[in-house]
Amino acid sequence: MSASQEKKTRVGQRDGGAGKHNGAMTEEEKKSRAFRRNTIIVIVAVVVIVALSLIITSDLLYRNTTAVTVTTASGTTKYSPAELDVFYRNTFNSIYSSYGDFASYLIDTSTPLSEQSYTEDMTWADYIYEQTLTSMKQITAVYDDAVANGYTLPEELSADVDGQMETLSLYASMYGFSSADSYLAQVYGKGVNTQVFRSVLTRMETAQGYSESIRAGFTYDASALDTYYNENADDLDVFTYYAYTVYTSDAAFADMSEEEQKTAARAAAEEIALAADGEDFAARVNEFNGSEASETNTSGASLNSNYRDWMLSADRQAGDTTVADTDNGSIAVLFLERSDNSYLLRSMRHILINAEADDEGNYSDEALAAAESRIAEIETEWLETPTEDNFAALANLYSDDTGSNTSGGLYENIYRHQMVAPIDSFLFAEGRQSGETTKVYSGESAGYQGWHLVYYVGEGEQTYREFLADNALRSADYTAWEDGLTGVATVNAGGGLRYANLT
Repeated sequence: MSASQEKKTRVGQRDGGAGKHNGAMTEEEKKSRAFRRNTIIVIVAVVVIVALSLIITSDLLYRNTTAVTVTTASGTTKYSPAELDVFYRNTFNSIYSSYGDFASYLIDTSTPLSEQSYTEDMTWADYIYEQTLTSMKQITAVYDDAVANGYTLPEELSADVDGQMETLSLYASMYGFSSADSYLAQVYGKGVNTQVFRSVLTRMETAQGYSESIRAGFTYDASALDTYYNENADDLDVFTYYAYTVYTSDAAFADMSEEEQKTAARAAAEEIALAADGEDFAARVNEFNGSEASETNTSGASLNSNYRDWMLSADRQAGDTTVADTDNGSIAVLFLERSDNSYLLRSMRHILINAEADDEGNYSDEALAAAESRIAEIETEWLETPTEDNFAALANLYSDDTGSNTSGGLYENIYRHQMVAPIDSFLFAEGRQSGETTKVYSGESAGYQGWHLVYYVGEGEQTYREFLADNALRSADYTAWEDGLTGVATVNAGGGLRYANLT
């Protein structure tokens, strides 16, 4: 082999060997790169999982997703799950409080609402959610219209928002929470903090304030008020009468047949209906079975259908009586008066001192005497400076009436029979002068027992008939205005609804 051929052979072997070696390195590099790539993918996946875990356990989904969308004529508003929770809990509180003392019998606050039936086909949670959406649509529609028309929250309502936020902080501290945010999250749901709560509260207050300004803006002249009242007098006039039902199930008829019971009940009612006046009527009822009968005052719209037509008769006179039969007895009725409400409304201030009830809810003579004594002491203190301003200050300081003890004990536009009988008699007595005062006992028929110190402010500017007509017309016009806004509004659920605390 020549030197040149040997060189070529060595080069060829080298190149062949080099080529094979290079091929092996490429395969290793591929494996290495694949490993690195897979490692990166695994690392990225772990990072994503950790990130998602942090998002889920944080408040982001509760404040930054959309649970409900409300579209109105003015635009679209997206509410987060946290905001929905505030509306939902507010609706629950409103519904619960509307049932008063019966609420605890209808709703068990220790059990999730989703586990309690409202109807056969609906849970309490479903019902409250449904009412919440209605409320959100109404509030959003009114709020959007307020913004579109340049309405801003008045200073007093803005101050009210601030006051409620301060109260939240106070409650948080009182119940041992580290902050108002943690308190709100516990009460309303995850994600609810002071910023969310203030935003919803401000929206509600703005809608409420704007609504009131719209309602107050309607005006009606005397002719319009008189026309409306006359057209609806049968519903608006107030009727004063006595009525007592003699039931066929009364103990006196226990041994009788069904027909005999009906006859006996009718005869007993007819005997009561022979009464000459209210006092005689009550005495006859008491003689029949020891029951009590008292004077009734109600509007025509609320009259019992069994004797309403008789009561509405144009020739009805004071002292007229009748007996109306029902499926389970007979009703004796004594007509006293029909009022067209042509009297001026009254205003007063008062201070109430409640008597303390015992464990059974009864009021001892000692407790009533203590309340009377305390009212006398307050009257003595007022007499040191007998002005209306001083009376108002004392009412705010001492009165047990939560409905007026932040407004100086003031009640305006009072109509007859609105207050307990002793106060009513004082306010509507002939010749009553502004500044006159009296001490009165609430009366045993009241839902509370206590003593009042009453300050007569004076007559209002409207008669009760004008007041009733004005309110009816105003309500109708406001409802038409609001329906115009909410009628075009729509509500839709969003993906974030799953994060809302609707239980």
